[in-house]
Amino acid sequence: MNKKIFLVIALLYLVNFLSNAQYIGNNYQDTKLSLKNLTAPASRVDLGIGAGFSFFNNKTGYAVGMFSEIKLESFSIVPQANYWKIDNISNFEMAGLARINFQTTSIKPYVDGGIGVNFYDDKDKKESFTKLGVDVGAGINFEGIFEKNIIFVDGKYKIIISDTGNKYGYTLIFGIKFPL
Repeated sequence: MNKKIFLVIALLYLVNFLSNAQYIGNNYQDTKLSLKNLTAPASRVDLGIGAGFSFFNNKTGYAVGMFSEIKLESFSIVPQANYWKIDNISNFEMAGLARINFQTTSIKPYVDGGIGVNFYDDKDKKESFTKLGVDVGAGINFEGIFEKNIIFVDGKYKIIISDTGNKYGYTLIFGIKFPL
């Protein structure tokens, strides 16, 4: 019974919200605002890809990743997917990060951190598990090198929490972001 009441209230709220939005939108159409001098707002979402190096267990391998960055002023939310492989050890990670961007000229540093779900596989030790991990990192965005795209360098320290002993390492990624 409580679910039905909640759904009815939510539906009424949504109908009210949409009808008010339509009313406000119609009032703005009557104004004599010239659209010729207006410019589009800056993109609030970037899609990015990168590749680089991974360093775990005193060995070096490769790392690749992709992400989207949802910008909220000097703060961003960054969902991402990463993969790294070193010899017979590999890890796929789905992570969510919070990023603080520092505003400077065309070189914009940032720091970030968050948690992720790691799908770790070590074929030599026959160890395979799915566990949470912690990512802490920093990077630099280079704007203005290409027309609208952003080149970046990103470093992350990663801890994969495991019952058999935590796994520690870091990645260094170079890539490009595409504003939408």
